[in-house]
Amino acid sequence: MKKNSDDVLRCSFCNKSQNDVRKLIAGPTVFICDECVGVCQDIIDEDQNYEP
Repeated sequence: MKKNSDDVLRCSFCNKSQNDVRKLIAGPTVFICDECVGVCQDIIDEDQNYEP
């Protein structure tokens, strides 16, 4: 199915539209926005600081 050029792209994680975020990064079948990348980075940073 071909996408209409008027279709709005959305983040696959938070569902914000391309108009609501600064950057939308495309994967093979998904998109992730800069805000969700930031959340993921925070999770990774916390995990790296974890000491059992």
